Amino acid sequence: MKYLKPRYFLFILKLFYFKARFGTGFLTRGIHYGFESGFSLRIEEGGSLDMGHWVYFTKRTDIMALGGRIEIGDHVSFNKDCTVISRNSISIGSHCQFGEMVSIYDHDHEFRQEGRPIRGQGYRTAPISIGNNVWVGGKAFIRAGVRIGDDAVIGACAVVTRDVPAGHIAVGNPARSKPIARKAAV
Repeated sequence: MKYLKPRYFLFILKLFYFKARFGTGFLTRGIHYGFESGFSLRIEEGGSLDMGHWVYFTKRTDIMALGGRIEIGDHVSFNKDCTVISRNSISIGSHCQFGEMVSIYDHDHEFRQEGRPIRGQGYRTAPISIGNNVWVGGKAFIRAGVRIGDDAVIGACAVVTRDVPAGHIAVGNPARSKPIARKAAV
């Protein structure tokens, strides 16, 4: 029985802990999840996290729903040191993979008021939507208001500031996209 390992029982205990701590703000569809050491979850100000089946968070991943809603589909994995922070809405489809140190923020700090500390100027928020079967390379940054289509690839270290159509690859800072050259299935 490959799933009956001590580590898996710890994942289940963490799942029940999060359900008890966050109540209706923490929604799941099953018990097949992975929460490695250093995983951090914050749900505040009416925020929520809704996860599908088989979602895996590796070491030091931070998920924060600070008044926003985070939806994660089935079979999604986050490599170490990823950060997802929502003050509005972040939707991640099924079968997505995130490389190490990926950052996804659906908000930006306001900073235009001269003489007033940036911290006190609030946020500009816009929803983020990431389609199904998307791969996001390490150290990529996804900004507020971005829509990434199904079957897209985001290259390592890309700064995604605009929409990426389905079946495209986006690379660079700022990221530019082009269609992925596909090969016929064998």
